[in-house]
Amino acid sequence: RLDEVKPSLLSNKIVLETEAPDISIETEKENYCNQVGEKWYNKDVAFKVICSEKLSGISSVKIMLNDVLLEKDSLDNDIEEHISSAGIFERNYQINTTLAEPSVNGAYVITVQVQDFSGNKYEKSATVFVDDKKPNIEGFRFEESVENSNALTLEKESFYESFFTSRGKIIIEGKDELASS
Repeated sequence: RLDEVKPSLLSNKIVLETEAPDISIETEKENYCNQVGEKWYNKDVAFKVICSEKLSGISSVKIMLNDVLLEKDSLDNDIEEHISSAGIFERNYQINTTLAEPSVNGAYVITVQVQDFSGNKYEKSATVFVDDKKPNIEGFRFEESVENSNALTLEKESFYESFFTSRGKIIIEGKDELASS
Protein backbone atom coordinates (compact mmCIF):
# COMPACT_ATOMS: atom_id res chain seq x y z
CA ARG A 1 0.00 0.00 0.00
CA LEU A 2 1.53 3.27 -1.08
CA ASP A 3 0.02 5.29 1.76
CA GLU A 4 2.12 3.23 4.23
CA VAL A 5 5.45 3.65 2.42
CA LYS A 6 7.94 6.34 3.46
CA PRO A 7 7.09 9.59 1.64
CA SER A 8 10.63 9.81 0.25
CA LEU A 9 9.89 6.72 -1.86
CA LEU A 10 6.70 8.08 -3.44
CA SER A 11 7.04 9.51 -6.93
CA ASN A 12 5.80 8.98 -10.42
CA LYS A 13 8.95 6.98 -11.16
CA ILE A 14 9.79 3.38 -10.43
CA VAL A 15 12.05 3.00 -7.42
CA LEU A 16 14.36 0.03 -7.21
CA GLU A 17 15.22 -0.61 -3.57
CA THR A 18 18.04 -3.14 -3.23
CA GLU A 19 19.33 -2.41 0.27
CA ALA A 20 18.89 -5.40 2.56
CA PRO A 21 17.54 -5.09 6.09
CA ASP A 22 19.98 -5.12 9.02
CA ILE A 23 20.18 -7.47 12.00
CA SER A 24 22.03 -6.95 15.28
CA ILE A 25 22.48 -9.86 17.71
CA GLU A 26 24.07 -9.03 21.05
CA THR A 27 24.76 -11.05 24.18
CA GLU A 28 26.04 -10.11 27.60
CA LYS A 29 29.44 -8.50 27.32
CA GLU A 30 30.57 -9.88 30.68
CA ASN A 31 30.34 -13.16 32.52
CA TYR A 32 31.62 -15.40 29.76
CA CYS A 33 34.80 -17.29 29.12
CA ASN A 34 36.37 -16.92 25.70
CA GLN A 35 37.47 -20.45 24.88
CA VAL A 36 39.19 -20.62 21.45
CA GLY A 37 36.95 -17.91 20.03
CA GLU A 38 33.79 -19.39 21.57
CA LYS A 39 31.65 -17.63 24.16
CA TRP A 40 31.04 -19.98 27.10
CA TYR A 41 28.60 -18.96 29.84
CA ASN A 42 27.83 -20.69 33.14
CA LYS A 43 24.15 -19.70 33.05
CA ASP A 44 21.34 -19.09 30.57
CA VAL A 45 22.01 -16.34 28.03
CA ALA A 46 19.72 -13.63 26.66
CA PHE A 47 20.19 -12.53 23.05
CA LYS A 48 19.11 -8.98 22.21
CA VAL A 49 17.96 -9.01 18.59
CA ILE A 50 17.30 -5.81 16.63
CA CYS A 51 15.91 -6.04 13.08
CA SER A 52 15.84 -2.80 11.10
CA GLU A 53 15.01 -1.64 7.59
CA LYS A 54 15.40 2.00 6.50
CA LEU A 55 13.43 2.23 3.27
CA SER A 56 10.50 -0.08 2.49
CA GLY A 57 9.92 -1.52 5.97
CA ILE A 58 10.08 -5.00 7.48
CA SER A 59 7.72 -7.55 5.94
CA SER A 60 8.76 -10.70 7.83
CA VAL A 61 10.96 -11.89 10.68
CA LYS A 62 11.91 -15.48 11.49
CA ILE A 63 13.96 -16.42 14.53
CA MET A 64 15.22 -19.94 15.13
CA LEU A 65 17.05 -21.18 18.21
CA ASN A 66 18.78 -24.53 17.68
CA ASP A 67 16.62 -25.09 14.58
CA VAL A 68 13.36 -24.48 16.50
CA LEU A 69 11.22 -21.77 14.88
CA LEU A 70 10.11 -19.38 17.65
CA GLU A 71 6.66 -17.79 17.64
CA LYS A 72 7.24 -15.61 20.73
CA ASP A 73 10.30 -14.09 22.38
CA SER A 74 11.25 -14.34 26.06
CA LEU A 75 9.08 -11.31 26.87
CA ASP A 76 6.05 -12.99 25.22
CA ASN A 77 6.14 -10.68 22.18
CA ASP A 78 4.98 -12.21 18.89
CA ILE A 79 7.65 -12.90 16.29
CA GLU A 80 5.76 -12.09 13.13
CA GLU A 81 6.55 -14.21 10.11
CA HIS A 82 4.33 -11.93 8.00
CA ILE A 83 3.86 -8.25 8.83
CA SER A 84 0.97 -6.67 6.96
CA SER A 85 1.84 -3.01 7.53
CA ALA A 86 4.71 -1.41 5.58
CA GLY A 87 5.31 1.23 8.28
CA ILE A 88 7.41 -1.04 10.53
CA PHE A 89 11.09 -0.08 10.34
CA GLU A 90 12.44 -1.77 13.49
CA ARG A 91 11.61 -4.76 15.65
CA ASN A 92 13.34 -5.68 18.94
CA TYR A 93 13.29 -9.12 20.52
CA GLN A 94 14.81 -10.79 23.56
CA ILE A 95 15.56 -14.46 23.07
CA ASN A 96 16.70 -16.53 26.06
CA THR A 97 18.45 -19.88 25.76
CA THR A 98 15.70 -21.38 27.93
CA LEU A 99 13.41 -21.29 24.85
CA ALA A 100 15.18 -24.33 23.33
CA GLU A 101 17.14 -27.41 24.30
CA PRO A 102 20.94 -27.17 24.05
CA SER A 103 22.86 -29.23 21.54
CA VAL A 104 25.00 -32.09 22.84
CA ASN A 105 28.02 -29.80 23.31
CA GLY A 106 26.02 -27.05 25.07
CA ALA A 107 25.75 -24.84 21.96
CA TYR A 108 22.86 -22.52 21.21
CA VAL A 109 22.70 -21.21 17.65
CA ILE A 110 20.32 -18.34 17.00
CA THR A 111 19.47 -17.63 13.36
CA VAL A 112 17.52 -14.51 12.42
CA GLN A 113 16.03 -13.93 8.95
CA VAL A 114 14.51 -10.59 7.93
CA GLN A 115 12.82 -9.61 4.67
CA ASP A 116 11.69 -6.14 3.60
CA PHE A 117 8.73 -5.18 1.43
CA SER A 118 10.99 -4.91 -1.62
CA GLY A 119 11.93 -8.58 -1.26
CA ASN A 120 15.46 -8.01 0.07
CA LYS A 121 16.50 -10.63 2.61
CA TYR A 122 19.21 -10.82 5.23
CA GLU A 123 20.18 -13.63 7.60
CA LYS A 124 22.53 -13.57 10.57
CA SER A 125 23.53 -16.19 13.14
CA ALA A 126 25.33 -16.20 16.47
CA THR A 127 26.47 -19.05 18.70
CA VAL A 128 27.02 -19.26 22.44
CA PHE A 129 27.75 -22.22 24.68
CA VAL A 130 26.19 -22.81 28.10
CA ASP A 131 27.81 -25.07 30.68
CA ASP A 132 25.68 -24.68 33.79
CA LYS A 133 26.63 -28.01 35.33
CA LYS A 134 29.29 -28.12 38.04
CA PRO A 135 32.20 -30.52 37.52
CA ASN A 136 32.26 -33.72 39.57
CA ILE A 137 35.04 -34.05 42.15
CA GLU A 138 36.26 -37.61 41.71
CA GLY A 139 38.96 -37.62 44.33
CA PHE A 140 41.82 -35.85 46.01
CA ARG A 141 45.23 -36.71 47.34
CA PHE A 142 47.94 -35.11 49.44
CA GLU A 143 51.50 -34.79 48.18
CA GLU A 144 54.61 -33.45 49.82
CA SER A 145 55.90 -30.28 48.27
CA VAL A 146 59.37 -28.86 47.86
CA GLU A 147 60.16 -25.62 49.69
CA ASN A 148 59.98 -23.27 46.65
CA SER A 149 56.77 -24.62 45.14
CA ASN A 150 53.50 -22.76 44.76
CA ALA A 151 51.78 -25.03 47.27
CA LEU A 152 49.27 -23.60 49.67
CA THR A 153 50.65 -22.83 53.11
CA LEU A 154 48.68 -21.99 56.19
CA GLU A 155 49.49 -18.45 57.33
CA LYS A 156 48.03 -18.76 60.80
CA GLU A 157 47.20 -21.55 63.14
CA SER A 158 44.01 -23.37 62.34
CA PHE A 159 42.32 -26.68 62.89
CA TYR A 160 43.79 -27.99 59.62
CA GLU A 161 47.36 -27.20 60.56
CA SER A 162 47.53 -30.31 62.71
CA PHE A 163 47.09 -32.47 59.59
CA PHE A 164 50.19 -31.10 57.89
CA THR A 165 53.59 -31.78 59.41
CA SER A 166 55.46 -30.36 56.39
CA ARG A 167 54.76 -28.28 53.31
CA GLY A 168 52.40 -30.05 50.97
CA LYS A 169 49.79 -29.71 48.35
CA ILE A 170 46.37 -31.14 47.70
CA ILE A 171 45.64 -32.50 44.22
CA ILE A 172 41.92 -32.39 43.42
CA GLU A 173 40.75 -34.54 40.54
CA GLY A 174 37.60 -33.48 38.76
CA LYS A 175 35.68 -34.33 35.62
CA ASP A 176 33.45 -32.14 33.47
CA GLU A 177 31.59 -33.46 30.46
CA LEU A 178 31.63 -30.14 28.56
CA ALA A 179 34.75 -28.50 27.15
CA SER A 180 34.44 -25.13 28.88
CA SER A 181 35.96 -26.22 32.17
